[in-house]
Amino acid sequence: MSDAEWQRRHIPALDGIRGIAILAVVLFHSTRHLEGGWQIVGNCGWMGVDLFFVLSSFLITGILLDARAAPSRLYYGGFFGRRVLRIAPAFVVFMVALAGAPALTGQSTADHVLLIEHQAWYWTFLTNALVASFGWGAVIPQTAPLWSLAVEEQFYLVWPPVVRRLSARGILRLGLTLIVLVGVARIVLARQGVDMNTLYVSMPTRADLLAWGAVLAALIRLPNGLAIIRRFLWPALLGASLVLFVVVVQFRSTYFATSKMVMAGYPAIAVVAACMVAIAIVYNPAALRFSWLTGIGKVSYALYLWHVTAIGVLLRLLGHVGPWLIPLALAFSLLPTLLSWYFIEQPALSLTRFAPMRPEARDELVPNGAMPAEDLSTAFAETET
Repeated sequence: MSDAEWQRRHIPALDGIRGIAILAVVLFHSTRHLEGGWQIVGNCGWMGVDLFFVLSSFLITGILLDARAAPSRLYYGGFFGRRVLRIAPAFVVFMVALAGAPALTGQSTADHVLLIEHQAWYWTFLTNALVASFGWGAVIPQTAPLWSLAVEEQFYLVWPPVVRRLSARGILRLGLTLIVLVGVARIVLARQGVDMNTLYVSMPTRADLLAWGAVLAALIRLPNGLAIIRRFLWPALLGASLVLFVVVVQFRSTYFATSKMVMAGYPAIAVVAACMVAIAIVYNPAALRFSWLTGIGKVSYALYLWHVTAIGVLLRLLGHVGPWLIPLALAFSLLPTLLSWYFIEQPALSLTRFAPMRPEARDELVPNGAMPAEDLSTAFAETET
């Protein structure tokens, strides 16, 4: 595909990337309740969250870069208005369901008491701070995934004013700087004895993933940016995959809260995730465009919210479980997911027309090999999180 053709096409492979990410996460949480080889198979599924982070930042940073010149009321008002419409409706329904229907959402009495006791942390998007302060025992299984949503919302609270003040080249430099600084800081903190779970859930120590997404967003808006991505893509993917292989095999470290994974695995996963997103945007491969995969990707937000709750309900109903829990968990999770998508999220997203981020687009000159802002908005709007 030529650059000119690529510039004017929606990239369905990005929905495929999101589909892979959410399927990995569902696999991870499903296999937590299985034994032996199945748990080993799903042990790396948590890395799907890292893929979410890179993709989300790629999309959001790109949208912010394209709207940099807009008046503040549109740039900030439009961004935060659209963000609220994307995140809040499904989140509110999810939290109200947990608070109001503990039995139907698979909670024990003790879990429900804990949920009510800590609900302020959830409503203020500080679940990651709750886990960092008191450990995973402070959250119930149904709300544990909300830590990553908290990381994103904290980052996107401070990121818009940063992007507004920098060019695409400035974002590229800042992103690369953040990647290095966060990686070094994580190693230093790990060696000083900071809890590995704290390093896993804290926004500052996971910001390199979001920085990688920003780097990609900046690159495709620069002259020859696509050529640069193509040049480094496969060597970077190979090198990072080898590092990750060594961490997993040599050090027998597949879980997110081990020192080797935190210090060496996290940076490698970030590079692999960035390469996967790059493959989608540069090549739009057929393997990432299967309708079932892109369909799951489109509803991944609600599926992420509801899948652990669905697993909990299944465990209470069935008692003994086997490998069939994995497909059953996915199928059962799709019930609240599709209800959320069709009756909550889509109606809310239809209101984003009242929260524009830019005035009416005008014809503009763009550097050769870069992607025009309006084409980018068209290409990525449907994949925005």
